[in-house]
Amino acid sequence: MEDQKLKVKAKIRALLNKTVENGASEQEAMLALKKANELMLENFICEHDLEGVAPEKIIEVREPIVVTSYDFTWFYGDLARLFDCECFWTSGRKGDIVFFGFESDAKLAMYFYRLVMKAAFNSIEEYKKSFEYIHSKAFYGIHGKTLVSSFVKGFTIRLGQRLMEMYKQRKASIPYGMGLMVIQKDEQVKTEFDKQNPHLKSHKVNLDNLEFTAFEAGKIDGDKIDLVQPLNEGMKEDLIQLAM
Repeated sequence: MEDQKLKVKAKIRALLNKTVENGASEQEAMLALKKANELMLENFICEHDLEGVAPEKIIEVREPIVVTSYDFTWFYGDLARLFDCECFWTSGRKGDIVFFGFESDAKLAMYFYRLVMKAAFNSIEEYKKSFEYIHSKAFYGIHGKTLVSSFVKGFTIRLGQRLMEMYKQRKASIPYGMGLMVIQKDEQVKTEFDKQNPHLKSHKVNLDNLEFTAFEAGKIDGDKIDLVQPLNEGMKEDLIQLAM
């Protein structure tokens, strides 16, 4: 048993040493960090048990927010929660979106954000070609922007619900005895985030001027988006596991 644990520790060390600085690609380093976290949780190994290996850092991953005239913010919080991160964003054409958490978690959250936004814009383009959209504009005189705005709200609300469902399923599947470790990890992220003293304002969203059929069409498309198999097949296993 002790020999097996030593082998696991050696594997974790090797994974944690697979960094960009050591010649790995960013994706390889990110997946290695995530796999190391899985092994540590599965085998009840803490960072101080690993001699000579620096603990995974809590960082912020910041990128320019996808610029659009529609409100996609409904799902941001649920996405961050799924990957055990904090999230905030600034609006405008020079705005950023930021995920704050353990390095592998924050990078995966940002990757998933880009993936979802790409899928969302593809869905919008398909909706604008649909009979329902064309008929609503021509026959009922509904403005195209009202239709797309309602579609986006339905899409993002349903997407957020699905992300929350995935989060609850993941938490429910945590093996007995590992719950405390996960709670400690969440608290560590929250504590470090609060130390940044962020000046955040709540973001209010509303359902004013909603066109119901477009909203429902968005919900249907929000149900179709693949949340398990991303476009990059190299990250498939990691996202399926959604490791803590």
